[in-house]
Amino acid sequence: MSKYKIYLSVGAFLCIFLSEISGAESNAQRNPIYLSYIERWQATALAQQEQYGIPAAITLAQGLLESGAGQSDLATLANNHFGIKCHSTWDGKTYHKDDDARDECFRSYQKAEDSFHDHSLFLKRPRYEVLFTYNVRDYKKWAYGLKECGYATDPKYPQKLITIIETYGLNEVGNQQSAISNQQSKAESQKQKVESQKQKVEEPAKPAKQEKVKKPAKETKPKEPVVTKPKTVTPQPEAPKVSTKETVTDTVPWKPSQMKTKSLYGDRAFGRTNGRRFIVAQEGDTWGSIAYQLGMEEKALRRINEAGSNQVLRGGDRLYFFPKRSKADRKHKRHLVQHGETAWDIAQRYGMKMSTLYKINGIAEGTPLKTQQWLNLR
Repeated sequence: MSKYKIYLSVGAFLCIFLSEISGAESNAQRNPIYLSYIERWQATALAQQEQYGIPAAITLAQGLLESGAGQSDLATLANNHFGIKCHSTWDGKTYHKDDDARDECFRSYQKAEDSFHDHSLFLKRPRYEVLFTYNVRDYKKWAYGLKECGYATDPKYPQKLITIIETYGLNEVGNQQSAISNQQSKAESQKQKVESQKQKVEEPAKPAKQEKVKKPAKETKPKEPVVTKPKTVTPQPEAPKVSTKETVTDTVPWKPSQMKTKSLYGDRAFGRTNGRRFIVAQEGDTWGSIAYQLGMEEKALRRINEAGSNQVLRGGDRLYFFPKRSKADRKHKRHLVQHGETAWDIAQRYGMKMSTLYKINGIAEGTPLKTQQWLNLR
């Protein structure tokens, strides 16, 4: 083998190795709570896309944003993943909570799947009909169209949806399904052509009217039509989801003179657990930006939530404004560790201190948890 070929082989190996490392880092930056939500509901979102023409990427992104990846009170107690309010046409069960105004009425569903179906019907109203003139793959037009049609009051609503879609590769979910559907329809049309050709071959020829002639005409054998076999079309495997956004530095300058207190509940999911109120961070939130809105220092917010100085805030993370309790509430005694969960994720979920969680279970602080490991919460 020549030196030139050796150099090429080594270079190709290094490119593959580096791309695998960057892909692993990209996946590590993704929130496991978001990934779990996407895995759980992507089939339901695809079904809505097939039936109603609403992009699965948009449905999933709205569900993640509106429900805090299924962590909000509205999602857990009312199975409402899209923040749809009652309006005058709703005659089902209801759930009341403070939102833009006090004690607002929201729709409540028997199961979460009903929320996804009702979300599709909600968008099929005349108010949103312009959305269905857009290509199902053009998630950016859909995102901005939802805001223009009045779905949300948050001025940054489109950008937040787009960030979620691009960070978690949600557009690939809908694109792959559309490609498979197109291939299946082509295969079906080819099959119909073959069937029609077979029917023509099998039909007996109608006898022609014979005229009175002295000598019968010489018979010729009819040529059999050539039937070409259709090419079989196999659906392409779903491409791996690749993050298109890198994590930026998680801080903003904070100055006491700029201290402002703004409402954190207008466009974020929130709730209460273990007697402690929390909000659910969105993609794009940082420790610094939340602290700025609260009028407190970033290090104080990190200390309350036991977050190190290098820990990046992710969409779907719960944030508490007062110190957490030492134990979980009486309803929650044990927890089965899921893939990708950390001690911090579990402590935030139950509103308890991470240091106590380690201590109760006799685990040294900082030790990685094992998947399917049982942890005591009290």
